[in-house]
Amino acid sequence: MNSKKEEFKKLFYSNLTEFEIKQKLNLNYKEYRGLLNDVKKELGLPLSYRRTPKNYGSYTKDSYYILKRKNDEFEIISYCPTKQSAEHKLNKEMNLNDDCIYEIKQANDENLMELIYEEYCIKKNNWEGIIQKCKLPYHKFYYLLSIIKQNLQITHLNTYRDKRFIYKYRPTKKFVVKKYVNGKYVHFGYYDNEDTAIHVRNYLESINWNFSLWENNKSKVVGEILNEQ
Repeated sequence: MNSKKEEFKKLFYSNLTEFEIKQKLNLNYKEYRGLLNDVKKELGLPLSYRRTPKNYGSYTKDSYYILKRKNDEFEIISYCPTKQSAEHKLNKEMNLNDDCIYEIKQANDENLMELIYEEYCIKKNNWEGIIQKCKLPYHKFYYLLSIIKQNLQITHLNTYRDKRFIYKYRPTKKFVVKKYVNGKYVHFGYYDNEDTAIHVRNYLESINWNFSLWENNKSKVVGEILNEQ
């Protein structure tokens, strides 16, 4: 029965219904209920928790997502109802690529908008491609994109093509240069005006975003930029 419990645990957050799990593991009603309660305890869930197979793997409010990144590209490869289930899926069930970086994040509006902003406002990718990457329903994507446009006060996005990796930090009205480097977002400073941020961005691209080289030269580089303005 222990082996069946392990199999049941693997199937708990799958899209299989109760009937399908019973068939797959050859369980009667009593055996199913017993394994169900045992697995809930091991997963740290209350006994009152109800499986919702049709929602597993898809975006739902308060879910978590597994993000795969390679260089500047990303893809949400799965949504999970809890952080623990996402960790289990990532560590136990997936064949990971050594060339990629994997993260688990909560699927809140802030995290999803950061991904959409990166794809739509900086990379200029189309809606269909972004929806596929983020695995979001259309209505949710449209809602988040509308917030992004409102916050940035964008009316003609084509004018922002030269502003890649530059974000306006609204609380201070400064401009931050930010890029995903080696598995995490790295900030390269806050600047009083957009022109300075653009010059910094251009320099960083010329050194291939080498953070060590930037740290050694940033005072000199920023000083030269300011003197030219």
